[in-house]
Amino acid sequence: MFELENQRMHYAWGDHASIPTLLGETAADQPVAEYWLGAHPNASSRLASHPSRPTLDQWIREYPREALGEVVADTYGARLPFLMKVLAVAEPLSLQVHPSSAVARAGYRRESRSGPESTAPTRNYKDPYHKPEMIYALSPFTGLAGFRAVPEIVDIMRASGDLWLRGLAGELLEVLHPAGNAQMIRSIVRHMLSLSLAEVRAHTARLVVNVQRRRESSAWDDLESRAEIEFTFDVFEELVARYPNDPGSLVALLLNPFRLQPGEAHFVPAGAMHCYLSGTGIEIMATSDNVLRAGLTQKHVDVRELLMATEFGSPDVPRPIEPHEVYDGVRQFSTGTDEFELLAVQWGGEIECDLQQLTQATEEQPRIDGGPRILLCLDGQFTASTTRGVRPEARLAAGESLFVPANNGDLTLRGRGHLMIGRVPGA
Repeated sequence: MFELENQRMHYAWGDHASIPTLLGETAADQPVAEYWLGAHPNASSRLASHPSRPTLDQWIREYPREALGEVVADTYGARLPFLMKVLAVAEPLSLQVHPSSAVARAGYRRESRSGPESTAPTRNYKDPYHKPEMIYALSPFTGLAGFRAVPEIVDIMRASGDLWLRGLAGELLEVLHPAGNAQMIRSIVRHMLSLSLAEVRAHTARLVVNVQRRRESSAWDDLESRAEIEFTFDVFEELVARYPNDPGSLVALLLNPFRLQPGEAHFVPAGAMHCYLSGTGIEIMATSDNVLRAGLTQKHVDVRELLMATEFGSPDVPRPIEPHEVYDGVRQFSTGTDEFELLAVQWGGEIECDLQQLTQATEEQPRIDGGPRILLCLDGQFTASTTRGVRPEARLAAGESLFVPANNGDLTLRGRGHLMIGRVPGA
């Protein structure tokens, strides 16, 4: 097993204290938005306890079967299929979509042939992989993900009291079948994102005034969905205040809001438009750095590419994840995605558990012997031990992390506190 040294991302939307506090440090001078644990070449972790301190992606490329195991290496090649992050969201992220595998492969091939360069800020596809993801809340966490059902979109548009939005609601109501609904929502999103600067300013300014008037009147008093309507327009007003000239605030009205309490999780599949708003959490995803942005950002926006990659009527919609308690205080969060799942260990007292024995093999998803694992201790103290390996035991305190190679075999955990484990399903 190897202790990890992980990289921090200083994006403007991050906060100054959450991640440094987890690591036992004082608040930083600049925002610390993300803390990456994994082997993505853009910001790979380093094996701090290895004599030569290689990066994790380098070590996996050199020893793929030892690091990943035969099944994972044969399936994904010499690359760790999942990436974990700690996210600290102080301000809304960009309105964005992660591409599917097919879209990512095609886009990566196209841009690799004709540019821009792989490191250029206008590059859409950094790699040829999809990026489904799950967020596990460490604090109250809010976001938007996936398009609302048509009746809910119509309710929001009507509740606004705005003639322009009410006209769009009327167009939606004229559609009588799901495929048409998806096409109409796509048409509305494309229309919103194509508005001129003057049109965006006019629509958002008028909407803010209308919403404030509706709040002060009794217009929403008898609506069962009043709480959701008020939350939606709270988000809208915040986005307009931060990005007054951005049509993304209008598109946000069409998206499902979600709110998580600590210990709850939400899945966002590839192709789903989403925007995280606030909170701190553990994110786990397929290893990729592909982001297509619609707005609410100073970074590169490519509306045409985003519309092509967005699923407007996918049956695989964003959803809360119901965990399965595989052992006392050990909850398994699985999404059906092949690359990753998350275990949350929360023990109030000293407990020992053989985690490998908790994996249930099925015909569709056979047990993987060992598999690569990343452990992150959030609080308390733990001892991890394996059945094989040069260093079969290691201790973890708050903020410390480990990479456990596949060839170390079964993993036993002992201790108390809160610890997260990212792994390949079946490992």
